[in-house]
Amino acid sequence: GLLEVEGDGPMSKAGKEGLELAEMNIDRVVHLVNDILDIEKLESGMLTFQIEAVDLNAVIVRSIESVTGFAKQQGVTISYDQCQEKIEIMGDHERLTQVIVNLLSNAVKFSERNGLVRVLLIPGEEIAVEIIDHGRGVPENQRASIFERFRQVESSDGRGGTGLGLAICRALIEEHGGTIGVSALDKDVRGSKFWFKLPKRQ
Repeated sequence: GLLEVEGDGPMSKAGKEGLELAEMNIDRVVHLVNDILDIEKLESGMLTFQIEAVDLNAVIVRSIESVTGFAKQQGVTISYDQCQEKIEIMGDHERLTQVIVNLLSNAVKFSERNGLVRVLLIPGEEIAVEIIDHGRGVPENQRASIFERFRQVESSDGRGGTGLGLAICRALIEEHGGTIGVSALDKDVRGSKFWFKLPKRQ
């Protein structure tokens, strides 16, 4: 970053490309380290939660705002019809935001350019959040294992991640007394629906 901003004199095209590559790889390493720290804290019971009444609608809006820049960069639109009523659960606002941002980022990453990612908030005895994309989808034989540590959908397009994000999402949702999963879309419709369900605030 310092070289990009304060470099001595103009930089060659190759130099700029080298810096961009270095910065991207550093970001990936930082992301991996943070994921490893989170998963270890979760498994050792050392990750703290601030449990309070949380409006899931507000969490979704904040999460979408967090990934809007990435979505624009990828040429993907995120659609969400805000609920008029307040839908509350007991949970940790930051940790729930972390889950939704992770699921949204994955949906955007695996969408085609000019694609659409839809977010649904469905009230009921359990509150459901669904994130639907029309990317390559998750093969049926990998849906049960994709939430395990270091497991990913096999990829040849370079769009993989650390293999920890979904494991962290599952652990965080289970800490909230909820469930998480992935489903195929209707027959002949390409894509995936990642969802989680949480107990309604009593």
